[in-house]
Amino acid sequence: MDNSSLIDLVRRGEVSFERLVEVLSDRGYVTEHDRDQKCRLGATSIERAQQEQFDALFEFFYPGQSNNVQLSRLATDRGGQISGAFSYALFNTNVVSRERMRCILVELNKVHQQPL
Repeated sequence: MDNSSLIDLVRRGEVSFERLVEVLSDRGYVTEHDRDQKCRLGATSIERAQQEQFDALFEFFYPGQSNNVQLSRLATDRGGQISGAFSYALFNTNVVSRERMRCILVELNKVHQQPL
């Protein structure tokens, strides 16, 4: 059973859809490293996020309003010191390009994969 779909996370109150829309519309992305308790997503949730579910939630929360969020997902282990330790992002391609998102994740890997 899939308990990490975007709809399930919102239903259980683990993710504030309003906050997620705000972040995706302004900053343009969320990563698994984000500490915003209202829109914190893990790697599995990011991997399973689907545009169709986002659109359904958007229509429910913002009926009749224009949805300018075009979801995409990206993961990379570049920049880190541990091969195979990926960082994940869910991003809005209307705000952040795929290449820019890759650069952001590489920088996050440098910070989050420091040697002990």
